[in-house]
Amino acid sequence: MENGIDRSLGESTLPFAWSTRLRLQALLLAAIGIYGMPAYTVTLRPKEIGVRMAPGSSRVGITGLVLRQAGWMVVAGVIPGLTAAWADGHAVRSFLSGVRPLDTAILVAAAAVLLLNGGIAAALPAWRAAPVDPMEVLRIE
Repeated sequence: MENGIDRSLGESTLPFAWSTRLRLQALLLAAIGIYGMPAYTVTLRPKEIGVRMAPGSSRVGITGLVLRQAGWMVVAGVIPGLTAAWADGHAVRSFLSGVRPLDTAILVAAAAVLLLNGGIAAALPAWRAAPVDPMEVLRIE
């Protein structure tokens, strides 16, 4: 009897295990995308960074500029994402048994992870962009 119950429970938890794996993969892909965007934009803008540093902008100023711009991009993505999660939670409410469709703690945790990832993802390219030599960049261009 115990083996039958274990098999029955094992079959019902399999979709949740796959669902968890898919969620983690989606979070990893989102993290890679969030890192890629600031890194790519910093790579495209060495001349602008050099022009800003030539009159005397500091490393802190350049880092702050890149962090602010990346922060706006991350916030612009998290807000629609939370809205879509809220709408999807209402849509799948009938499929969930014993689970709240709008678990505030999960939504806040997911947003916090993506915001933290966005901060780290923006800090690395900003830190790499800050020591640009303005004369070298302007000479190349």
